[in-house]
Amino acid sequence: MHKEAEEAARSLRARMAAEAEILRKLESEFDHPYLKKRARRARSDAKEADIMFLRPLAKETGRTVQQELAAIGYAETFFQMAVTARKELEDAMATHGNTVVVVP
Repeated sequence: MHKEAEEAARSLRARMAAEAEILRKLESEFDHPYLKKRARRARSDAKEADIMFLRPLAKETGRTVQQELAAIGYAETFFQMAVTARKELEDAMATHGNTVVVVP
């Protein structure tokens, strides 16, 4: 992997790890199964970004810097779905507390 892409991937992985920890904590704080599931799904989105886009970069060679940075950009897009979900969950926690009930 090229140096520029490697630094970007390292930075994204660090943010993913921090986000996963926040989501893990949120999941443990909610009482409602639906909200716990949403937190797990958001954590899974971040993990999938790593598996689908970042890990192959470390194993494969022959890509240009632009191709590697594009893959990291796709991973960032996936990761942002997890960030958005976390913000929504934090808003629900702040507004309604951990006993918020989701009514279908």
